[in-house]
Amino acid sequence: MTNNISPLLEEFPKIKPGEIVLIEHTPYSWHHLAFYVLATHLLKLGYPLIIDDLLDTLHLYKTYLNFAGLNTDFLNRSDVYVLKIGGHKEVGNVAATIRLTDEFYVHQENYRTAFDSILKQREFFVNIVLGFDRRIALIQNPYERYLFLLNRAYYLGNKKRVAFYFVNINLLKRFPLVLPFLEEISTTVVRIEKQDKKVALTFLKSPNVSLVGSQFEFSIYEILNYLKGGDLNDEYF
Repeated sequence: MTNNISPLLEEFPKIKPGEIVLIEHTPYSWHHLAFYVLATHLLKLGYPLIIDDLLDTLHLYKTYLNFAGLNTDFLNRSDVYVLKIGGHKEVGNVAATIRLTDEFYVHQENYRTAFDSILKQREFFVNIVLGFDRRIALIQNPYERYLFLLNRAYYLGNKKRVAFYFVNINLLKRFPLVLPFLEEISTTVVRIEKQDKKVALTFLKSPNVSLVGSQFEFSIYEILNYLKGGDLNDEYF
């Protein structure tokens, strides 16, 4: 297992500042484990995190991880900043809270103000976005949905952060043009799929040409044993 996951983990620090990484998954692909591996590995490497928690999605991820027997105390660390957007369940070190509003420009300005205030506190952040797909589903007007998507491109190229978006493709496929647009503005696209009792992770798009088409397969049981064994980060287990 270690030989399989180590080459994958070595690829993520190679992602350049300013990139947007789209992580596509289904409801059944154990994406919460991918979030856990990514977050804890980046913290081990010394990168502070901003977690966009839209509509209580972080609470859902935390619950799944706790059921799997994994320690989620890392969410309370001082170098993990949770940006809470909508919802009612506060999880982790909440640095700012934004109420949902139907007025797009009000929401946009509130988000930029909160995000930029956090961004000023460190030289560089890794931004993990959870629940973006849920927020898209709540926007009924196609034009406002497009504006919301376009706002994501505003941060593309910002050298102070790298962003990882976890999105449920089953949900986004209900809305024409959303998934293709996200894939277009993302510099890297990774898809996670469940195959029986294994998880397959495929790079569909990457600035690193040698990575495009690469696939990594893992047994779900092996992933859990690996994480609980403490090889990734002994501090949390």
